[in-house]
Amino acid sequence: MYTVAITIQPYINRMMALCGAVTVIAAFTYGFLLLEAVGHTAERSAAEQEIRHLTSELSMLEARYLSQTREVTPELASALGFVKPIETSVVYAEASTLSLNAGQ
Repeated sequence: MYTVAITIQPYINRMMALCGAVTVIAAFTYGFLLLEAVGHTAERSAAEQEIRHLTSELSMLEARYLSQTREVTPELASALGFVKPIETSVVYAEASTLSLNAGQ
């Protein structure tokens, strides 16, 4: 029995140090993840407020656009110099000829 106690004794200090290190690492990890969760919640709240603000601004712009488009009539357009097209034609283009980098 003494032989078992003597061979286990050197490992007890190492096991206690390992348990302490794991506990400290777990506590720091928990704190870090908790702070990250709080930070993400705050960012989500700020993003929701920004979305509400942008939605209301977009609604105002849409209302203004609709009110201005109702003012344009065919008579007003012809008075301003707009004319109806005489002939319309359809233009087809292949996808390989289209480019968004026209200036380069």
